[in-house]
Amino acid sequence: MAARAEPFLGEFLDKYQSGNAAIRQQLEDMLSLNENGMSWSNILLEDRHQPLLYCTPETLALTGGQLADMLVREAKQFPKLRNAPYGDALLLTLMATFPCRAK
Repeated sequence: MAARAEPFLGEFLDKYQSGNAAIRQQLEDMLSLNENGMSWSNILLEDRHQPLLYCTPETLALTGGQLADMLVREAKQFPKLRNAPYGDALLLTLMATFPCRAK
């Protein structure tokens, strides 16, 4: 059996929605750290003049709570997303929510 280091979105959201304040904060922090890494990927892509993964408004700083809310909404709209690793689901959600416009 293959090891899996990252929970599926369904597991992540179940834990988030049933967790106490400390658990929810921990999971929100995980989302924020994941998004931070993705934003650094965007910086690298921009430096290389390659298409960005997603394009948040420059004045927007997403919180872990906002990211969690986005994932809850996206999973309700697309239930199969619950079967994806939560990092993949986060990236897909960011891409759908903040598409990049052609320049």
